[in-house]
Amino acid sequence: PTGGPKDETPPGLVRNISVPNSTHNTNMKGDYIVLFFDEPTNVDAVKSNIVGAPQIDRKPIKIKTSNVRIPTDSGRTIKGTKVLIDLNQDLDSNTTYVINFGKGFKDFNEGKVADNISIAFSTGSIIDSLKISGNIIDNDNGKFAKDYLVGIYPMHDTINAIQDKPRYFTSTDKNGDFQFEYLKKGLYNLVAFQDANSNKLFDSNSEKIAFVSE
Repeated sequence: PTGGPKDETPPGLVRNISVPNSTHNTNMKGDYIVLFFDEPTNVDAVKSNIVGAPQIDRKPIKIKTSNVRIPTDSGRTIKGTKVLIDLNQDLDSNTTYVINFGKGFKDFNEGKVADNISIAFSTGSIIDSLKISGNIIDNDNGKFAKDYLVGIYPMHDTINAIQDKPRYFTSTDKNGDFQFEYLKKGLYNLVAFQDANSNKLFDSNSEKIAFVSE
């Protein structure tokens, strides 16, 4: 027997029972995240893919999984995975965090990756809502600046892109577009540069850079 058709669907995050979610995402006191997925899910790559804004330290993070039954709208249950993520570090007070898991989650059978899973929560009473977006073009060739690191720093900070990693960062897509969400209202310096060695610092001898003040 063939075993049936291939599973072409990546794991789906069951947001209404995960924490944080849309109704339980403020005044988060602990550093635990609990995610539920609608099928057995491989988490081997989660730790190496986690990106936090503001930055979080990956090293102390601990991840545990367990098999669970997930309720559905029809009243039946399906096999799923509970993922407990212990950030295992102090978080800033009154701060909105966005955690992106990149390509960290995938199904066990076909290795289908659940792209673009992210969560937002606040250690204070509100979720910050400022957005900054833009587009970057390489001035040398007029082409879109793909896969550039874009970092922002609060304007009151004394920063140096050569020595200081940005508090918030993202990457441009194939069209040179970038976007930050859930930012605290304020003024920021924005820096974009090629990050060829992925150290989130500008290496002046080998990488291009651009910057703007908001």
